[in-house]
Amino acid sequence: MLRTIRGRAAAIKWAYFDAAAVEGYTVTQTAGAWRVTGALVPGRVDAFKLTRRPLFFVAPFKGGAWRWEILDYTTNGSTLSATLGPVTTEGSNGLTRATARH
Repeated sequence: MLRTIRGRAAAIKWAYFDAAAVEGYTVTQTAGAWRVTGALVPGRVDAFKLTRRPLFFVAPFKGGAWRWEILDYTTNGSTLSATLGPVTTEGSNGLTRATARH
């Protein structure tokens, strides 16, 4: 089963800090494994914060956001490719909960 989520704007977070802004991203789930690809926004990348752990890929939707822990990632110039952990959902109140549909 292949699942795909596409969006225009997302963030890589370390704690509550923005480590990088991502645009034009695609998240896919194949056989239970989540991956993301997207473009890093020039001038919105903090190289130091990208070395910290844990990092999270946060993709907003109306009323909340999906959040995945980044297990590993690579960058090729301005392109990001990452392997993600299980998805959680963050409500507008900032609280996260496990997502049943993963």
